[in-house]
Amino acid sequence: MPEQTLPQFLVRNAREFPQDPALREKDRGIWQQWTWAEYLAHVRSIALGLVSLGFERGDKLGSWSSSSTTRMRPSCMPRTRSRWTSSSISETSCPRSGR
Repeated sequence: MPEQTLPQFLVRNAREFPQDPALREKDRGIWQQWTWAEYLAHVRSIALGLVSLGFERGDKLGSWSSSSTTRMRPSCMPRTRSRWTSSSISETSCPRSGR
């Protein structure tokens, strides 16, 4: 297989294995699962949100969190038009979406 970027890998897996599990995590002791198709839709949603905030190709974004999918949900992203905003997001500041 030729080398791929992470976005290329994600798109390929979403196309070839749309209903297969991509991510699994426990939420309150119950395993939650995201398929490759759901994961790609989620990543696209975040990318479009960043574009709507003014991010452009080549801009940098830092993210620091635990290994939980909760922190990268669009509902937990800071809502601001400023490019140089620092924010802290905790588990308790994000609404539960059932995932």
